[in-house]
Amino acid sequence: MPSPPAPRSERASQIGRRAGYLLLGLVVSAFTAVCTFEIIGQVWFPRVEGAHSDCRVGIHRLVQALGRARTVAATVRDGGEAGAAVAEFRKSLGPEWDARASLEAACGADPTGRLALKQIDQLRYAEEHAVRYEARNLSRLRREVERVLQELGLAAADSHPLPPSTPSP
Repeated sequence: MPSPPAPRSERASQIGRRAGYLLLGLVVSAFTAVCTFEIIGQVWFPRVEGAHSDCRVGIHRLVQALGRARTVAATVRDGGEAGAAVAEFRKSLGPEWDARASLEAACGADPTGRLALKQIDQLRYAEEHAVRYEARNLSRLRREVERVLQELGLAAADSHPLPPSTPSP
């Protein structure tokens, strides 16, 4: 014997619940699809800005930007935080590294240029790694010196200069 039909309000509730699940699934699927296409576009089809026409000139500019960024990062003193030094390093890479994708296209026919680009990329990441760890080590050394100065009853080097020492006879 078949079961009696469900009351009308219960059937409407089931239909509403299913419609809600379907709507939620569509929203999540659409969001995931949009994000996927954005990521794929940025990774495999980067925008080419400021196209370089000369591979070797562009490579030279990348190396100059690395030197500039290394110098700027070495002067950062934000409480010894490695994050500040790395952020300054990245910011100082400037417009040269923003046009990196166009440089790869310009060096497409030059095997030596392509090899140089790979090596410069490796150098960039090694420099960034060095900036991060140098900042951490420098921060640790600064804290140790601060502690020793406090134990000696001396002011920190940043706050007051040390009095000039008198020469020994």
